[in-house]
Amino acid sequence: MLPTLTVGENLRLGARVRGRLDPNLQAKVQAWFPQIFTRLKEAAGMLSGGQQQMLAIARAVLGGPRLILIDELSLGLSPRTTAELMPRLADLRDAGASILLVDQNIHQVLQVADRVYILANGRIVHESVPAKLLADPLLMNRYLGVD
Repeated sequence: MLPTLTVGENLRLGARVRGRLDPNLQAKVQAWFPQIFTRLKEAAGMLSGGQQQMLAIARAVLGGPRLILIDELSLGLSPRTTAELMPRLADLRDAGASILLVDQNIHQVLQVADRVYILANGRIVHESVPAKLLADPLLMNRYLGVD
């Protein structure tokens, strides 16, 4: 998301990756994030933090990616906004996009993840499916501080 561009310019920039705006993708992101489509002429930097995340995801989706990298989706967002965004990631995954999500909000992430990797000091110390991680209270407490 480029804060000095308008919301509309950001969205058009995302679509340029494909060479054109796909009306089906536009309809999808407009249904997911209607609030940003009411602010197309405003500077993206004037949006709330949650709306900026929505715009960043919408912009990426309009490019039709096979892989989306997201770092700290929930950082600085209200739990409600984070809860609104997570199902969109599941929708993207179900549509065939791979998503690499780095986030500390483990409960939200485990709802949409297919695989979980825990890093400690730059090394992978655990790799599994979410159900296996959730079933191991020692791992949950040791690395995630969750009882």
